[in-house]
Amino acid sequence: MKKQLESHQKEALSKIVSAYENNIGKCCFYMPTGTGVARTLSISIVDILNKKPSAKILVLFLTKPECLQFISNFSDISNKYICSNTVSGYYNQSILSITYNSYFINYEKLKNNKFDVIICFNAERINSAKYNPILTTECNLLLGVFSLRQYDKKNLFLDSSFIYESKNIVFYDWEVQYLENLIVPMLKHLNYQDFETNNRTDVLGKIINFDLTATKDGVNYYIDVKAYKGAFNDKKIVWNAIEQTLKNKSLANYNDTAHKFGIILLCVIDEKLKKEIVENYGIFIWDIKNLLYICSEVTELSEKLQDMIPYSLNRIVSAKPISIDNSTKIKTSFVTESTYGKELISKLKNCKTSQTTRSAQEYEEICSSIIKYLFKSEFPQFSEQHKTNDEMFRMDIICSLKGTTAFWEFLIRYYNTKFIVFECKNYKDKLKQNLIYITEKYLFNPALRNVAFIISRNGFSSNAQKAAIGILKDQGKLIIDLTDNDLEIMINAKIEGNEPSDYLLDKIEKLLMGISV
Repeated sequence: MKKQLESHQKEALSKIVSAYENNIGKCCFYMPTGTGVARTLSISIVDILNKKPSAKILVLFLTKPECLQFISNFSDISNKYICSNTVSGYYNQSILSITYNSYFINYEKLKNNKFDVIICFNAERINSAKYNPILTTECNLLLGVFSLRQYDKKNLFLDSSFIYESKNIVFYDWEVQYLENLIVPMLKHLNYQDFETNNRTDVLGKIINFDLTATKDGVNYYIDVKAYKGAFNDKKIVWNAIEQTLKNKSLANYNDTAHKFGIILLCVIDEKLKKEIVENYGIFIWDIKNLLYICSEVTELSEKLQDMIPYSLNRIVSAKPISIDNSTKIKTSFVTESTYGKELISKLKNCKTSQTTRSAQEYEEICSSIIKYLFKSEFPQFSEQHKTNDEMFRMDIICSLKGTTAFWEFLIRYYNTKFIVFECKNYKDKLKQNLIYITEKYLFNPALRNVAFIISRNGFSSNAQKAAIGILKDQGKLIIDLTDNDLEIMINAKIEGNEPSDYLLDKIEKLLMGISV
């Protein structure tokens, strides 16, 4: 079970179990949505119960669907311990997963229960005294689980220490490498100093996080960094990245010359856009052209840049960075596009798992909306319920490709595919191998249709995964497993200004590197 965890999940798991064993009491835990937080917490609970089978665990969420999803996730990990979502059904069980509202309604019944562990999800929302009955309960471990990087200074968990903090590991592993090995040395060359990475800054009672802070000539700089696997990216992705820095700047409410904000994007950005952002919002943008210009002055930095960037720099022309004119009148408002992405996540979570025609259609419609949201600019043609001319096959979704980012270009070049098939399966259990063989029939090399994604709630079974790999080895057809969790990770990536298809490229690279002869 633990072998299936990523390195950051194993580290988080170790911290949680250690905090329980040391009776640490109230503490904080930060792990963003999409990095496997529910799975990590579920395995932590199993570890604690294995050490003390009589332990009682209380898990609190804001909404009932979150409670039910956690129970489903927990059941997949262990059938040894029973998790209830009702107070009446909890007695003599190990785990109770309910909403905060349900806890308060049933407070008189629950207050005399001795819980060894209380886990509070959505801890960034716990700012009022109404939560005191939970936070004053004696237990070995009272864990506030934070999934957002911004929270109020009045948060009731902030009088305790963080036992674990991580960024979105799925997308930020290489950004940490860029920060430490390239960006910081480059800024040192430019005479910046007082560096701090992953800085948590208290501004007017709001906690705001920046990837990097530094000073120069008496000015405080707040900088975010976004890394990409291709030189050119969708303009909406770039704008979402800029939007995150705009939000932080707006919250900080600094419009004086002693505080400057910027974003470093490791891809090519339109010069007109950079100029507009500087003039309208007072945020400087450095892209790969600017990094080439700065690093060209130092051989060591130039070599690091060439070594670290995952795409060719031969055709990219260096350019001097645009500086901020402090006399520029700065706008204080901006348009946000992240709401729709969050709505899609909510719809996905609230969609019931079922194989009925109605539920299947609902799930397919939600997945279709998500695919459009994530990759619409990549697909010049997007056809739903598509039938072949002889009407032998009907595919849920088929799309044509432009090849604008590293992942889609990879598929076109190495899998000889111009079209992508998406199948959506609203099944409760992991998919069986027969569904892989059915999907394989839709793929046909002369039609330049060699890649399919199968989207499902819980992914492939082990036999289905073996079938997909067998088809890849024998016929060169690539069938990719995507789960609800994968979709959520990519939606959050786009909201934060990352390129969601970079996640797919990572996923495929790991798959291919693990295949034996």
